[in-house]
Amino acid sequence: MGEHELTQSELAILTAACRCITVLERIADELESGDLTCENSRGDVVSSPLVVEQRQQSASLTRLLASLRLPEEPDAARPQRRGAARAAYGLRSVR
Repeated sequence: MGEHELTQSELAILTAACRCITVLERIADELESGDLTCENSRGDVVSSPLVVEQRQQSASLTRLLASLRLPEEPDAARPQRRGAARAAYGLRSVR
């Protein structure tokens, strides 16, 4: 925070990124002490829902950090702004 002046929207993005990191840490702790699989309602062994959530949170964190467009080196200038990160494209119907 001391090296960059952030706008209100960038602060909101940074806050959301910090929350993602907190969730990812909690998931990692839970998965470390638990099992990567569980039984569903039919008794089938399936991947733990935490594994899926971990993947989704990681993707969210990546998008949030990329949308801040901060330089990797402390003395480098901030890259040109081109707006917020773009959302994933949805499936289109086939006719």
